[in-house]
Amino acid sequence: MGPVKMAIPVDTEHARSVAVTTVKATGALLREGTTKDLDTRAKGANSDIMTDLDFAAERLIVRLIRNAFPSHRIIAEESGPRRRRQLLGLARGLAGWH
Repeated sequence: MGPVKMAIPVDTEHARSVAVTTVKATGALLREGTTKDLDTRAKGANSDIMTDLDFAAERLIVRLIRNAFPSHRIIAEESGPRRRRQLLGLARGLAGWH
């Protein structure tokens, strides 16, 4: 095994605040978006679908996280890995979570 790497310090209260703000903003976007017709398209071979709302939610989530943590790497469900390094954030739209 190699040397143990020290974790990058994170202000957990700030991270929590960003998470809450992001969830609320994305929820509002989804609530508003679901009052309209949604364009859908197939995603993969297992009958999953994607909508323009999925991409809009992901863009919002990534933008808010990126603004708060500009050096962090983000892997997003629809668009895949984003550049940058240091800490890793995972962005998944709220529409598919029950």
